Amino acid sequence: MVKCPQILLFCVSLAFSQAVISVVDAADPIDEILQKAQSLETDQRFRSALEFYDDAIAAITKLKGPHSIDLVEPLLGKGRSYLARRQYEEAKDSLEIAQSIARRQDGVYSDMQLEVLEDLANINLRSGEFKTANDLQKFAFRIDRDGYGNRSLKLLPAYDKLINWYLNTGQYLNVRRELNNVMDLIQEEASEHDPRLIEYLRLVAKTRRLQGITKSHQSLVDALEVIENNPELPMTIKSNVYLELADAYNVRRKTNEADRYYRQAKLPNETEPDLIAMRSSVVVRSYGLRIVANFEVPLADRDYPVKVIDNQDLFSVSRQRLSQFVVGSPFQFNRWELVQNLGLRPNLNFSRRMEVTYQFDVTTDGKAKEIELVASNAPTKLDKFMKKVLRKARFRPAFVDGVPSAKTDFRLTQSF
Repeated sequence: MVKCPQILLFCVSLAFSQAVISVVDAADPIDEILQKAQSLETDQRFRSALEFYDDAIAAITKLKGPHSIDLVEPLLGKGRSYLARRQYEEAKDSLEIAQSIARRQDGVYSDMQLEVLEDLANINLRSGEFKTANDLQKFAFRIDRDGYGNRSLKLLPAYDKLINWYLNTGQYLNVRRELNNVMDLIQEEASEHDPRLIEYLRLVAKTRRLQGITKSHQSLVDALEVIENNPELPMTIKSNVYLELADAYNVRRKTNEADRYYRQAKLPNETEPDLIAMRSSVVVRSYGLRIVANFEVPLADRDYPVKVIDNQDLFSVSRQRLSQFVVGSPFQFNRWELVQNLGLRPNLNFSRRMEVTYQFDVTTDGKAKEIELVASNAPTKLDKFMKKVLRKARFRPAFVDGVPSAKTDFRLTQSF
């Protein structure tokens, strides 16, 4: 009779252990399902990936409930897969559920939602909700700022992310504001000649040119001062600043200064001509009233089909005025402006890929000469327009043994 409680305890313990083992065993198939879904997503088999993510979500929900933090991972994968298939509403639904669970389990400022916020901003931008898209990116920055503090250098990656968002969406005034903020932070918390300033100073010059401001050399002069105070930095960093300082003078058509800094860069290898990031315009028609079309050689690392018009009040301006659909690579254009000002057909189908290929010479001072059309499946008006754009654009010249050199028969293909 005395042993009965021990036997009972043993039975209860065994039953509990078996229950634990059962839960662990039940979790193993979920891991396998998730790994399979992620593998399919990596292989860009998104439809199949979605099926496995749904299976994982169903299994986790049955085992751990509808608010389990383990649901965040498959919901994110499901959102990414829908995004890849351009099913934006479905992606938005999955991502918002993931965000809701992360906040419920880990708080409003949970860093688990950072990936969610970036994807949701992308979706809202494409659907025309520009204020919401901006607010989501700023909230992501706030999460990092609240985690690290206002004056922490650990905020630099968060600044980089916010700056890239503004850069990719054409909000160049916001780019320059955040560049000033991050450089102030570095100078106050590190030093006035901290090497991390160099990349931001380089970006200041490029952003000014993307605003159509040709005078962009001063921040690069400041970058050279930082380099001089850090003699241990590799020569490649100094060379890049010299090259971009030369680019700045090239765009201003100050050929002597550009040539001097190109030579100081001392490039060891032979290089091809390269377009310089900038914004400008060309006259497309002139019947007493000049009609122009703007073009841009952007720095964007994300292919957003929409740009937010710079220097606008996101609270009071209409959606139509706030946005512009853009087309083209490497030159980028406002789609509406292109159709209107060139007199193209209003129903021109830009979803059908159009390409125009030119062959031309690039001079030592970065000009395109002897431009010839090689191939095109675009309207003739676009062919003629692109020839004008090439004449207005500026190239970093080719280099041979560290010396700027002319390049003949250079080819460039513009897509629309």
